[in-house]
Amino acid sequence: MRIGKKFQIRIRVPRDVRERLGRTELKRSLGTTDEAIARRRSLRLVQMALSLFDTIRQDPMLGRDDIEAMARAFYALRLEEDRDARFAFGRAHAVDDAPAYPINHAARLDRTRRQLAYGDHRDILPRAKTILADLGGATEDGSRQLAVLCEHLLRAEVEALQRAVERDQGVYWGEPNDPIVPRGVVSEEASCSSAR
Repeated sequence: MRIGKKFQIRIRVPRDVRERLGRTELKRSLGTTDEAIARRRSLRLVQMALSLFDTIRQDPMLGRDDIEAMARAFYALRLEEDRDARFAFGRAHAVDDAPAYPINHAARLDRTRRQLAYGDHRDILPRAKTILADLGGATEDGSRQLAVLCEHLLRAEVEALQRAVERDQGVYWGEPNDPIVPRGVVSEEASCSSAR
């Protein structure tokens, strides 16, 4: 196709990869006014596009909605784990003579916030890898999908730890501030069994 004096190529993106690629067609200038050169360049670009489509099909990468749903489920699971730990501690100790609660949630919250700020995924990485492996996703260190999931899980962990700090003070009605965990979404049962 000619735009002005130069040739341009437009390649329709197959329906099965559109959502992950985020577009319905690929466009690129061929950078020439010579038709023969434009044909050779377009053949190369078509081959590259077909290779890209095949790569996308072979790598079962999760979409943003999937990752956000996993983060919400992880948040619910962490709240459930905290509640269960508190019940177990309460059954073992009477309130008047109980030792201090054995978990310093405020310190954990501070550490997790720093990990999130610096992109330190060491602590959350094993859980993220387990979740992705269960779903058939890319679990190699350095994969973009794994890094995005780690970031989302850390954000969910920050919110869960904030709720735990509030619970340490007897406040059980706190709501998340991070949009990754919308208000009122948490259920009693965690919906992501693979997050365990």
